Amino acid sequence: CQANNAGGATAASSGWRSCYLGAVGIGTKTSAVAPNHVYGRALESDGSAGSFSLVWEDSQWGNDHDNDVVSMLTYCVGAKCTKKTTSTQTHYDICWRSNSADCGSNGAPAVAADEVLVRIENLSAFAGNAMLTGFSVSGAGASDGVKRLTLRPGGQNGSVLAQTANPPTTWTVPQVLKLKAGGGGAKELENPLFYAAKFGSFKDANSDNLPDAGEWDAQQPGKPDAFFPVRDPARLKSELRKVFEAIIAGSRPSASLATSSPRFVPGGTLTYQVSFKADDWSGDVQAYRLNQNGTLGSRVWSAADQLPAAASRKIFTSVINGTSTRGAAFEAQTYNAASAAAELRGDLPAEFTIDGLVGYLRGDQSNETPNGPYRRRESLIGDIVNSTPAVVSRRSFGYAVLPESVSGRPTGASAYRAFVDQKSTRPVLFVGANDGMMHGISGHEAGGVELFGYIPAAVTRKLHQLAKPSYAHQYYADASPLVGDAYLGGSWKEVLLSSVGIGGRGVYALDVTGLGNTGAFGADNVLWEFNDRIDADMGQLAERPQIALLADGNWAAVFGNGYNGGSQRAMLYVRDLASGNAIAKIDTGVGSVDDPNGMSGVAAIDTDGDRVADTVYAGDYQGNLWKFAFVSGSWRNALGTQPLFRAIDRHGHRQPITGGIDVVANPIGGTVVLFGTGRYLSTDDANPARLEADGKPLVNSIYGIWDQGAQATPILPTAATRASLLREQRITGYTNGYRTSTQDAVGYRSSFNPDGRLGWYLDLEFVSGGRDQLRSERVLAAPAVILGTVLFNTFRPQGDVCQPGGLNALMELDALSGGAS
Repeated sequence: CQANNAGGATAASSGWRSCYLGAVGIGTKTSAVAPNHVYGRALESDGSAGSFSLVWEDSQWGNDHDNDVVSMLTYCVGAKCTKKTTSTQTHYDICWRSNSADCGSNGAPAVAADEVLVRIENLSAFAGNAMLTGFSVSGAGASDGVKRLTLRPGGQNGSVLAQTANPPTTWTVPQVLKLKAGGGGAKELENPLFYAAKFGSFKDANSDNLPDAGEWDAQQPGKPDAFFPVRDPARLKSELRKVFEAIIAGSRPSASLATSSPRFVPGGTLTYQVSFKADDWSGDVQAYRLNQNGTLGSRVWSAADQLPAAASRKIFTSVINGTSTRGAAFEAQTYNAASAAAELRGDLPAEFTIDGLVGYLRGDQSNETPNGPYRRRESLIGDIVNSTPAVVSRRSFGYAVLPESVSGRPTGASAYRAFVDQKSTRPVLFVGANDGMMHGISGHEAGGVELFGYIPAAVTRKLHQLAKPSYAHQYYADASPLVGDAYLGGSWKEVLLSSVGIGGRGVYALDVTGLGNTGAFGADNVLWEFNDRIDADMGQLAERPQIALLADGNWAAVFGNGYNGGSQRAMLYVRDLASGNAIAKIDTGVGSVDDPNGMSGVAAIDTDGDRVADTVYAGDYQGNLWKFAFVSGSWRNALGTQPLFRAIDRHGHRQPITGGIDVVANPIGGTVVLFGTGRYLSTDDANPARLEADGKPLVNSIYGIWDQGAQATPILPTAATRASLLREQRITGYTNGYRTSTQDAVGYRSSFNPDGRLGWYLDLEFVSGGRDQLRSERVLAAPAVILGTVLFNTFRPQGDVCQPGGLNALMELDALSGGAS
């Protein structure tokens, strides 16, 4: 059985997918509808004739779980094929309702003793997909192969067992084939796992999507390389290890990149590559010379190769005291309290002591297997999957142009240039890893040395998992950090601000001032940590928090609460950057345990030209774009209880906003807020064929929403009104899967002409040739505005859970109109 999302598909169409066999019945089926036809025949005692009813579902590729099609396969050998229910019949039962050539013109074919007739028919079908059934033949010589015979078009539902006496006329009538043993002889089908291994693990060297000889049985001809029949349980472990080692050996470390400077300096620019290895979930940060043509040159250093000794590493954490935190060295005495020790040890057995566990997490390998009970590691840096390094050197944020004071508080503007001049010219990079740490690493030519590690308190309760030999991968602290300048306590500071990421629920701030010059970092450099123990509404935040100077003169950290917060509502936090104390917490009231929500990326901006942030835009996981404003000394929702905009697709589905936001000033007034929609947070999100509850796909979009500043009413489109509220842009051309043009319905626009509309949108699907193409495309990251052009990275999942992957595209659009750049 195969299913096709296109209801009008034929057997020759593309897009067919395997069904799932839900149940098998043996023998006849009697219709409940008069005249109560009997379908099939009983299984003969000698096996010479019989029927099998097969219940098929297409649920394995994301649809509902039900009986999508019930087919029946009937066979007979030689003289057993001449059965007739009544003596007056002109046809044999096996050929009833069939027009197959092998049934002859009268439905009574001649069948020799060494010949077999096989009949396939559909008895019942209820599915929006087209369904195609048949069977496979082995041992019949030239007749061998897959027979895809009986088509039931999508939506053409019916049942000859429960609804009608005759099948719908749109269904293919029963098909019958005559077969005879070939010279090679027939054989029984292999164990189903044999075929799963053969077709699921072959290395497709010639790209024909078929397991050709040598591609699936290189180790032993005729046996899939990834298949082991469990006849010898004692060998199971070793055979499975071979399979997994082969998978790992064929994988490549994934990596993100950063450079030591924004401008290329011949022979002097380094590129930093972070990576992971899945065999022991270790990672590394490596520096390469950058060639003038943009390629990687020779390797300069590896951070994993030169970590300090375990006892001398500078590793710190936070200790929570009520609603505040303090920095502390990550050492055994920090966990003297019984409750702290119990939390750190988790469910480890007694042989894992606090001293031993802390030593192991600091890098002591003396008790790793086989010498002790701890998990063996190839590298002491954990895997780095999601974190993009932040590279810091002598960089100015332009704060010398700030006013000397804001709301009576000094800004430090006059001292800023001297502060920048004192910054190190030697870069330092910061990156989060799944060993539980944010690492600070020297980034110069002779660098690669870890300067410090910080373990957020939000991941303390699961650090013990890293020590288990049976460790299964988890996320810890591999968020992408932000490093910026701020005037705190009467002096300028370089502050690292980061969420914990999807491994924990929290945000923290570190003072990394002068790290490139001195390499000095201590417990006092931990400014604060804010996590779910302080406020249960804090969730898992994958986006970067923002640093902003507020209209009351405070420097603040601004961030959403992420997803999986205690109340499952979308909330905005504004907290003092120096102390972590609360400035504002704004609860939108949108979301619940039954309809989860959370706030994602934010943009804090200045809208009135006084160089301090007075407006924050933020998106949530239900597709709401919120506007918050600083009014009369406090932060509030600028539109009462309503969002500025609500993102829905052309089918009316909510479009989640999980990436960040950027803005551009509109020359005719106000601000254009730029963002994309899409999510990639669960296994279900990875299914490119996923459909919503109404059977239609979620189509994600890119938006430019015009906030006119004094806007008092929200923009809440429906599926029917979105094109009248916003100007539609369209992708109108593709070449080999890549876009060749983007324009709106009335042609290219180079400036924003509102035309009575409040922005623009671009659906991430190919319009020419029909909608729904490439519909799995989505935006997961913040856009970037450069000189009036906005850049979006988009993502399309490919493959499956066992072999995940994706396709990325870089879209360059006019920020004001969404037209082709």
